[in-house]
Amino acid sequence: ILPLVDLLVLNQHEFDQTGMSLEELHNCGPRIVVVTHDKKGGMFSFHSGYSNHFAPVDFPGGKFATGAGDWFLGALISELIRLKESVSTINPQQFQRVVNFSARVAGKKITIPGGGNGPTRSQLRN
Repeated sequence: ILPLVDLLVLNQHEFDQTGMSLEELHNCGPRIVVVTHDKKGGMFSFHSGYSNHFAPVDFPGGKFATGAGDWFLGALISELIRLKESVSTINPQQFQRVVNFSARVAGKKITIPGGGNGPTRSQLRN
């Protein structure tokens, strides 16, 4: 399935279980690989070799981890759509802003109980 994947998002545990390096994953197909690592933020890598980290975003009262990864991924995809970008057209600087936004969403999400409940854009400003 990896030859059909343009964007691969894994948490650190899933990435470790692949037993593959980022380069090996890219060589299987994905143009961009994102690896999240809970309170440590995460990193992303482009097939071109460019990679960078993103910081976690902490909000007071964060204790409800259920759904944070789902909200991170949902925010990432919705932000790509909002920007009218694709994995093929986005540059690393734009993608950095996308993952920073996604980390902010995930950080705020863990202050809200329930996996299906997450922040609105207005809540992210507070």
